[in-house]
Amino acid sequence: DVVKVVVGSQFHDFVQTDAHVLTFLHTKGCRDCVQIRDRFNKTAEYFHLKYPNQVLFAAVDVAQNELPDIKVNKAPQVWLFPKGKKGPPFPIDLTAQAADIRDFVKMIRKACDMPKEEREMEAEYEEAAKRFKAAVRRLPSNLKPAVDELNRAAAALEAQL
Repeated sequence: DVVKVVVGSQFHDFVQTDAHVLTFLHTKGCRDCVQIRDRFNKTAEYFHLKYPNQVLFAAVDVAQNELPDIKVNKAPQVWLFPKGKKGPPFPIDLTAQAADIRDFVKMIRKACDMPKEEREMEAEYEEAAKRFKAAVRRLPSNLKPAVDELNRAAAALEAQL
């Protein structure tokens, strides 16, 4: 699993590894925890693919596990322990940013000094996508031409994979 379940006695050893560590502190039955857990797991998968072994992800049920020397006042909480900066003022509380995956990923990359990975021709792709969207906005009322064109383009790309 990309997200490791950590118990209280393992917590300090886990966050002291030679990697950035993102922890999801939760409790069972917490509605807000479920929403953030989904985003946390998707973010973990993203970093696992884009930045292998650079960011570790852990989940801790704080109702079942006490964290030595750490007071958790509420759940959910998302804490970042940047590599090499494990003491105060760290961890960094990213709970608010976890509401939006894009902001969450940006904040993690920024806090960990990780450059954005761009593929070759990324800027050109972004510009072409903007032009396509602008052209779609100018269509009168029927989006069929845009749908047909996107389906053709997707099929052509899929054939190349």
